[in-house]
Amino acid sequence: MKKRKKRVWIWIVLAIVIALAVAGWFWMKKLGEQITQVNYKTVVADVGSVTRSITGSGRLEAESTATVDAEDMLTYAEVYAERGAMVRAGDVLAVYDADSIRDRIDALYAEIATLDSNLSYRTTSEAITSPSAGRVKEIYAAAGDDLESVMQQHGALLLLSADEKMQIIFPSEETEALSIGKTVTVVYENTNVKGTVANKTADGYLVTIPDNNVPLHAFAEVYDGNTKMGEGTLEIHLPVYVYGANGTVESVNVSVNATVRAGAKLFTLADKPVSSTYANTLSSREEKAEKIQALYQLLVNPVITAPRDGVVAEVSAMKSGVAGKRAFVLHTGGATKMTIAVDELDIGIVSVGQEAVVTMDAFAGESFPATVSNVSFLGTPSGSITTYSVELTIDADERLLEGMNGSAIIVAQRKDDVLLIPVEAIYEDESGVYVYVQGEEESVRRDIVTGLSDGSVAEVISGLSKGETVQYHATYVSLIEQYRQMSTMARGGN
Repeated sequence: MKKRKKRVWIWIVLAIVIALAVAGWFWMKKLGEQITQVNYKTVVADVGSVTRSITGSGRLEAESTATVDAEDMLTYAEVYAERGAMVRAGDVLAVYDADSIRDRIDALYAEIATLDSNLSYRTTSEAITSPSAGRVKEIYAAAGDDLESVMQQHGALLLLSADEKMQIIFPSEETEALSIGKTVTVVYENTNVKGTVANKTADGYLVTIPDNNVPLHAFAEVYDGNTKMGEGTLEIHLPVYVYGANGTVESVNVSVNATVRAGAKLFTLADKPVSSTYANTLSSREEKAEKIQALYQLLVNPVITAPRDGVVAEVSAMKSGVAGKRAFVLHTGGATKMTIAVDELDIGIVSVGQEAVVTMDAFAGESFPATVSNVSFLGTPSGSITTYSVELTIDADERLLEGMNGSAIIVAQRKDDVLLIPVEAIYEDESGVYVYVQGEEESVRRDIVTGLSDGSVAEVISGLSKGETVQYHATYVSLIEQYRQMSTMARGGN
């Protein structure tokens, strides 16, 4: 009996499987027949407008930031402003402690007294002295000259010979004929003097002679006995250049070829500008004096006020705390900024000045006009994609608050009165872009050139005329959806 029931169930299951297989075959056959049938759509090329838009999302930010500075080394009696509070220009943000202002004034007076002790009487006439003993060989500055002009033209005010020796360097084929220290004869301007071989050079010798009013740059010849060893120009053996920073020459106190000692007065200057040390000390004293005057004014009304309307974003001031340089930071100008990320494929068509529309999550169904105000050229990579920050400026609206979330659409490109057809009607192969234009008996391939597209329609620049009918294949999405539904039914609806 049990064996008979088992056989019955086997036949029932087998019948169900066969039924499903037949049903599946029937639907697959039907689907294949539908797919093999070629369905066409037609569209007439017509003129219209097309835009390419870029979308993104972001949060509202303030237009600008204002830092409210405090007076150094003061304490606060009261701090009224709190983070997140809305303030108006002139609102009191904090009040200084009056005693701390008086203490600061006293401290500044003490600092001025110290500076005054360092400021010495400055004469209107100063001098430039010799940095070393030696003989004056050239003087470049004259009475009435401006030192800065002389330095620009000559690079120095005066030239000294520190060891009172002149030298001549000359090439010689007889590089082994003269030994160091050997006495030779130097002839210049019909004058013969004894010289000494001071050194050998790569291709000759260096000979020195005493500087007894020897003319600078004079032509000279060197002899070893009656043999001429070479020739050259007489130069200073150990030159020392004298410099001057600024001022006017009142008088020159030396002459060419005069010998001087170290510290000797070379030039007397008239009305020489003050030294940098003196000037810095005097400037510091003036700053402190001005600060004292400002603190006296502050005693009359010891408050910190908001410079502009805004929202308090940062509070550094603390009651009974010492005031630092920055007391408050305000976000001003309203919540009129939004930054969105734009894909690297689209950033090339975004530019400052383009129009945009912003929608806010807090105001459904309402839009706010905006403009692209800044485009960053520094990308942020994320995986295989790089994005670029684009800043939008939104028209001010008191309802908009910092931190609100929203979305933006940038109208990056727009063309009006251009020929348009659906994107799905356009084909492309290795030969180029084309459409099928409907003829009297059959459709004919036509190569075209396309332009701007919004993903739905595309501009046709050439190859097609207004009023021509374009034929294209219908999509098979509905058939694929039918197949998915049949598969679901075959699995029992799961």
